[in-house]
Amino acid sequence: GGSPQDHRSGVAADAGDVYRQAELYEEMEEKDAHLSSQLQTRKNAVLGLDYDVQPYSDSAEDKKIAEFCADVLFNNLDIEEPMLDLLDAVGKGFSLAELVWGTDGGRAVIDRINWIHQKRAVFTEYGAGMWEKDRQAPRIVTEAEPSRGEDLPPFKLVYHRYKARSGYDTRAGVLRVCSWMFLFKNYAIKDWVAFAELFGMPIRLGKYDSGASKADKDALITAIQSIG
Repeated sequence: GGSPQDHRSGVAADAGDVYRQAELYEEMEEKDAHLSSQLQTRKNAVLGLDYDVQPYSDSAEDKKIAEFCADVLFNNLDIEEPMLDLLDAVGKGFSLAELVWGTDGGRAVIDRINWIHQKRAVFTEYGAGMWEKDRQAPRIVTEAEPSRGEDLPPFKLVYHRYKARSGYDTRAGVLRVCSWMFLFKNYAIKDWVAFAELFGMPIRLGKYDSGASKADKDALITAIQSIG
């Protein structure tokens, strides 16, 4: 972290290429203990809540649908893990997950929910360098489409946007605001370490009598410097 490439990552992200920005955010969360702690606090505030599935109406059919969904979410799945993955949007603006489907007694159910790294998201038309304003979710980079990305089939992608402020999804996360301070902090990491080493140390004060010789004074200075 802390290189001119980090600045270029933000510029590229403004044009729709979030690959480098996603890698920078991941590095920020790993290397800055304070940022990681703040994000964890926000995620835990949601994970600590109780979850429930409410029927759309009081009709018997809607109640049956709600019971089925609750059974799949709370009994078939460990819902907290994908919830934590989707809360990654708090720091990075958006988060993605893939629904992996299976069958259970003739019913179509969700077997698991796999997190998708943000750097696999593509928000621009290939080669156009323009935002896709009409899209609700980005395309996903795959082996078949390593550059342009492709749209996943219906009911396959979960897309969570953390709307901390108005604007593009990639610029709405908490880490976007913190990236400049992280950049400056990493540029001067040696200065931070030196400051931390000396901060709080007592003042090193040496005294000599009025009749002390130059040799005595030099010896005192040497002694103080060796202490500090």
